[in-house]
Amino acid sequence: AERQGRRLSHHIPPASFHPRATSRLPRSRLLPLTMAAPEFEQGSLVEIFGLPQTLEANALLGTSDGSSMPSSYCPNGKRGSIVNSGQGTHTVETFDAVLLSVPVGCIKPFAPDAPKKGGFHLAWPTAGEVAEAAFAAAFAGRLMDEGYCVVQVPLSQELQQKALAEAGQMKYRRMKQEFEGAYLGRQHQCKTTWLDQLAESKETTSLGLDSCDLQLSSLTQFLLPTAPCALDFIPYSRTNAMVRVPYQTKAEEASSLPIEVNDDDIDDGLVDSHIQFLKRRRVCFLYVVATGGGEMTLIHKEQEKENTVIDLSKGRLIAFLTSQMTYIYTSFDKSDLVLQSWVLEKPEALNFAGLVGDQASKDEAFGITVGPSTPDGRQINVFGIGVSLPAGAHVSPSSFWSVCAAGTDGQGKTPKDRFDMDLYCIAGDNWRPGYSYTCHGGYVGLDIYGLDNERFGITEDEGFLLSPTHRLLLERGYEALYRSGLRQGSDLQGRKCGVFVGHSGDDWTGEPQYTLGPADHHRKGYRARIWGTIAGRLAHILGLTGPQTLVDTACSSALVAYGLGHSMMRNCEESQQRAGIDNRLSEGLMLGCNMVPGPANYINLCGPHMLSGMGRCFTFDHSADGYARGEGGGGFYVKAEDVMSTDSFATVIGACLNQDGRSASMTAPNGPAQSDCIRGSMKEAGRTASEVTCAECHGTGTALGDPIEVGALRAVMQDRTTPILQVSAKSHIGHLEAGAGTAGILKCTLMCASCAGSPNC
Repeated sequence: AERQGRRLSHHIPPASFHPRATSRLPRSRLLPLTMAAPEFEQGSLVEIFGLPQTLEANALLGTSDGSSMPSSYCPNGKRGSIVNSGQGTHTVETFDAVLLSVPVGCIKPFAPDAPKKGGFHLAWPTAGEVAEAAFAAAFAGRLMDEGYCVVQVPLSQELQQKALAEAGQMKYRRMKQEFEGAYLGRQHQCKTTWLDQLAESKETTSLGLDSCDLQLSSLTQFLLPTAPCALDFIPYSRTNAMVRVPYQTKAEEASSLPIEVNDDDIDDGLVDSHIQFLKRRRVCFLYVVATGGGEMTLIHKEQEKENTVIDLSKGRLIAFLTSQMTYIYTSFDKSDLVLQSWVLEKPEALNFAGLVGDQASKDEAFGITVGPSTPDGRQINVFGIGVSLPAGAHVSPSSFWSVCAAGTDGQGKTPKDRFDMDLYCIAGDNWRPGYSYTCHGGYVGLDIYGLDNERFGITEDEGFLLSPTHRLLLERGYEALYRSGLRQGSDLQGRKCGVFVGHSGDDWTGEPQYTLGPADHHRKGYRARIWGTIAGRLAHILGLTGPQTLVDTACSSALVAYGLGHSMMRNCEESQQRAGIDNRLSEGLMLGCNMVPGPANYINLCGPHMLSGMGRCFTFDHSADGYARGEGGGGFYVKAEDVMSTDSFATVIGACLNQDGRSASMTAPNGPAQSDCIRGSMKEAGRTASEVTCAECHGTGTALGDPIEVGALRAVMQDRTTPILQVSAKSHIGHLEAGAGTAGILKCTLMCASCAGSPNC
């Protein structure tokens, strides 16, 4: 019980925010039927009067802490909280954990005295997110303003007696004399022991001490969202509960001799663990389960402040900041029982040399208790990211998340520094072939014609003709490597890293023109213009020796490029014969891009009416009339790792490519083929439909494509109990055509990192 070092590394597990309830009436009786009476809202503190002196068990609704229904109950004078309201009645949870229905005329408001006068600050919240959030804010506010808070917790006589009985069967030992003051306060006269584990980590819990320990975990949970701002620390863990009872006889106290720290304790790390406890403790909880009377004196460390004396009562949970106060706990009776625990902040440093066990055990060790397990074995992890997207999303990946999370509309009229769209656009009913009927698009806010040619060893003459796509992919590709800690030169020269690029041309490239002029840029015009050299140019300049691939499958180019690279880095099948040379790839640079330097493709796409006349992608909207063009791109540096690095940005656990064969037309989407593709990626990931919570959709905003895509997703994901979020980056930045997949993958990683889906614009 003295070796506290073992007890300071428990992660806070999910805890029930409200005690268990038992009832002899249907559960529907405990739910709100109508709105609360105006004078009493849910959570209001009240006092009962005017009822019969004694109520039989069948007149009660139940108990809120899991205890048995009392055979009879005296309600008048009892105080508690409004839980629910019905027609002319209120359901009241009394402070001794009894639930009963009380007519409106038999309750009156109750205002507790201040803790210094025997009262309390807050009552334990009733079930419900609104009540719990209000309690969490008020609880943190009291700690921030006064340094302590007293909470009244519903506690039944049965639970109290069982806790006392369990405490009476435990074995107590005196802790090291040098440590007692930190745990027991000043002038302590008690014996202690420790619960072996947190109650919520047990398969079964008892009604006694375990139920009380669950309340401490729930109170810790209330601190999680508020402590970082209000109290300037992040709750990291909670110690096991310490059981504290007074000595029962003078002889027992006299026989409990102080024990000093010895050399063995130092060698065993007991002193180091105690020092860590002193550094990390931030909030102390004392839960008064039983008392025959007593008081607790909070002593401010700032001497100019007066001490605070609190009268002890059953069910009072006292919390105070250890950085501001210490205390003296004085009990007046031998029947006193207190459960005590401390909330700890994160250790100063904790480095794992390794972790052995199955993946579920590893996740539990890291506090991951919700959702599917972290992927095990060889996985493909995303590290550095370089991005240039519309709406100002060209600084970092977080700038793109700001665009999506805020529901930003990144579309605008074509800027004059590209081309004068007014010369090529005839909108409305006057439109005719050979012109565009829309003048909007999503444009990156950068000089797309600029390039640091010296950085990449490109002559000024060749750079003069280099397309904007070449320029952007060079910069964003190297940015992805740079953000991963790799530098041009020795880090990259000869590195076996594949380059996989998705691109399908732009207005700049056109047909290569052969020129016999004497100027140097004329002689280099072919290789500067042709987009087939994009991947090879990047590999050549940086010295990368892995395979390089350029993919042109129109709007899916970037996604297919990533899928090809992902496939090359997968594990080989066990039965697959190894090649005679080392062709295993573990690193890749995945890129995709689309630029709009001219009006030609606007005119081309308006011919078959593929673009939106309103200049937006109205994703999943009945008014959708085509897609809006966008430009931009980026790159990801990914590695296949057997042991996941802690500095990776995301893990791609599944990727699948397919084609729909012969369908209605070459460009028409095919629902069954899309469903098969989704199933394929889920099969590699080892995930079921219920484990997928969000889908980043193609969502171009076309009357044909969007319904088919949603139908294909529904066909795979319909076996679920919770809705799946369906979002699309195109509603913010337009359709990047060949580069759309890059924006979609980046948005998926950002949503996972933020644990949130972004609203469609």
